[in-house]
Amino acid sequence: MSELREDVEDQCRQYGMMTGIAIDEQQLLVLVRYSTEEEAVTCMKALDGRLFDGRKLAAELAKEEKEKPEEDLLDSCKSKARKVADRVKSKHRNGKKKK
Repeated sequence: MSELREDVEDQCRQYGMMTGIAIDEQQLLVLVRYSTEEEAVTCMKALDGRLFDGRKLAAELAKEEKEKPEEDLLDSCKSKARKVADRVKSKHRNGKKKK
């Protein structure tokens, strides 16, 4: 198990029973599934904006991932990473145009 995965599990375990985890280490994106939405919301609220290994976390609820089988979580994680990267690039481009 990677050090990142161990750190994420240790941190997220505090907020409820995790039923799935997927990590795209290249994009540094993590999907964590909990047994209840309440646990997921608690984790999201606790971790959003906090520093983790020197990086600011951005946590959001991904309800569409709830019903996916465990083996599909990594594919979902990679897809989500691409969407987040595209959103960040778009914001960056739009910010430059306004100057």
